[in-house]
Amino acid sequence: PPSEALSSSVDDNQYDHRSDPLPTNPLPPVTGRSRGRKVPMSEGGTPPDPTRTIQCSMCGRWFHRGEHVKRHMATLHSNAKPYACLFPACNKVFSRRDNCKYHYNAH
Repeated sequence: PPSEALSSSVDDNQYDHRSDPLPTNPLPPVTGRSRGRKVPMSEGGTPPDPTRTIQCSMCGRWFHRGEHVKRHMATLHSNAKPYACLFPACNKVFSRRDNCKYHYNAH
């Protein structure tokens, strides 16, 4: 039947990527919630980038500035959402003022 001929030709031409060897120099691990950016994680107690000198006490991620750590804590490590959308009949709340403002402007 034609279906058997089609399936055998596909099987003959398939390439099994699982048999490829692993790279010898793998990339450094990246944070799981980096919002699309590839931020390297440090191994041990030293930052991956010497300009990042401030570390999050909860997850160990490194930052350049104190306000970046504060923003990080409000976004990822806190359940507080003190900023509410002021648009009538909108009940959305946000952990950061800038996210609330961006949302409000979209109405």
